[in-house]
Amino acid sequence: MSLLKENGIQFSMGDFGMGYSSLQYLRKLPLDPLKIDQSFVRDLEFDQKDMLIEYGCSNYQGYFFSKPLHIDEVEGLLLAEST
Repeated sequence: MSLLKENGIQFSMGDFGMGYSSLQYLRKLPLDPLKIDQSFVRDLEFDQKDMLIEYGCSNYQGYFFSKPLHIDEVEGLLLAEST
């Protein structure tokens, strides 16, 4: 993986925190984006988004914003936000 990363390949991991997860393994992996499962951060004592922004995370998705929606509902929300 490290050799591939040196040649421009990026790796991501999804749903970190589900099942058997270890932060120690993350240190060994050349990951770029890391998608953390909500169960991993749900019970933190402080605002999760503020903490992530503080650590340089600027991309978010999932239930933090909304339950899964039909494309028509997504388009409606985006149009409403732009007005």
